[in-house]
Amino acid sequence: MGELQKWWAAGVVGLGMLGLAACGQGNSVDGPGQAPAPSPLGSSTNLSADKGSSRNRKIALEIFKEMERKGDANAQLFMALEEYQPDLFEAFLNEMVIGLDNGMSSSSEWIAIGAKIRPMLLKTYYKNFQSASDAHAIGALEHAIETFKFLGNADPEECVRIANGLPPSRVGITSPELQQRETDLMLAIFQAGPDESVTTASVDEVIEWMIPVAMEDPDYSEAFGYMQTPNLTDEQNAIGCNAIIFVFEKMLEEEPARTAALFRGMSAMGSGNP
Repeated sequence: MGELQKWWAAGVVGLGMLGLAACGQGNSVDGPGQAPAPSPLGSSTNLSADKGSSRNRKIALEIFKEMERKGDANAQLFMALEEYQPDLFEAFLNEMVIGLDNGMSSSSEWIAIGAKIRPMLLKTYYKNFQSASDAHAIGALEHAIETFKFLGNADPEECVRIANGLPPSRVGITSPELQQRETDLMLAIFQAGPDESVTTASVDEVIEWMIPVAMEDPDYSEAFGYMQTPNLTDEQNAIGCNAIIFVFEKMLEEEPARTAALFRGMSAMGSGNP
């Protein structure tokens, strides 16, 4: 049971931010538990305190506005933060400006900025998710199922990587449609604000529900024990990915309010705030 709980706490973190989180990693694949490559902008994970130049602030904004006009989901999310999460918007924009001031030009440097802002963005998203409406919580679960099915067909190793709470190994691991839906869901949760009527399952409730479901299939229950082990075989990755999908689909079969409460509870476990 300990291994299963360990996976679940890590796995839920990987459900959100698949598109934007890809901005936080380069093209190399880090194994489970390994740290990402150092940022070209410095080894510190703290956001810079210095303010960038006003000229490059305008340039950074124009870059994102142009990307937004072209339908880039990450840019759409970033620009929406100005209204719904202004502190996070300013932190991210400031990192961009400082990078431009320092002569940033390569894609790896842009990616490094995403890596620095990702923890703040995840924390903000999961905080808002705890009071998201049942409809939004269920929509997020349905999106997670679709995403893991896509990855199960395209790249089971990446599927298990995400389930282990790691960011995507490269940009563009899912389809543009899935990335757009993810952005739309996140924006909807930010825009809607808290729903005070919702409930969140406790850790004990989540575990009580989770264990018997995961044990229904011996191959799947075994997979939850080894998914955080490095160098899995192709078969193990495929079984692990299918195990994730199986559990999520079982959750979706519950009454809507129960489904939403369980998924909020799992999200709280994964984000470290049970």
